[in-house]
Amino acid sequence: MGLALIPEQYLKDEDNLLSANFYYLDKSQDYSWVITFAFACSSYLSPAARRFMEVMKVVAAPKGNKNIS
Repeated sequence: MGLALIPEQYLKDEDNLLSANFYYLDKSQDYSWVITFAFACSSYLSPAARRFMEVMKVVAAPKGNKNIS
């Protein structure tokens, strides 16, 4: 349904990589670490790109999280 991701712990061990479970970016998963990584790089982004990431942070928030500021 979305972009397939390989969790970092699987990349460290080649045997695990062969049997890795792929994670998919969809509304049911918390992939806030992607947003966190993007914000860590935000000092290199233009103001427009920063605003886009703020919007994506809201869109990517898990369904159960009501405390979005």
